[in-house]
Amino acid sequence: MDKLPEVGQLLYKEIKKNDGQLAYVSLIFVDTPIKEGEQWMYTQIALMEDFGNGLEVYTGIESGGMPPKSISPATDEQIKIFVDNIVKEGESAAEKLKTWVNEVENDSILKNEEKERIKKIVNTL
Repeated sequence: MDKLPEVGQLLYKEIKKNDGQLAYVSLIFVDTPIKEGEQWMYTQIALMEDFGNGLEVYTGIESGGMPPKSISPATDEQIKIFVDNIVKEGESAAEKLKTWVNEVENDSILKNEEKERIKKIVNTL
């Protein structure tokens, strides 16, 4: 990223294994203003991993510190990948999406426009 992320901006974090295969991807946002060169805190709102049975999405809010350099602003397409993989989970998908959207909406730091982007993508299903 050329510019430091803003507080509440939705970001896409992708981590690869040493062999180049995807280790995991997550949707995160920055919790507090960033000071150049200092550790910064973020909140993860979704994590997607493949344990050999296809991608699995874990929703829920978790905190972390200083994301790696492999972050970028989250695109609608990247958010949709998470949503599409939740939908593939079958019968439990609707409740999982509803719970996730409620948690995202109730967060006090994530920007409202980011919340609206997520709701819009979920509502297009």
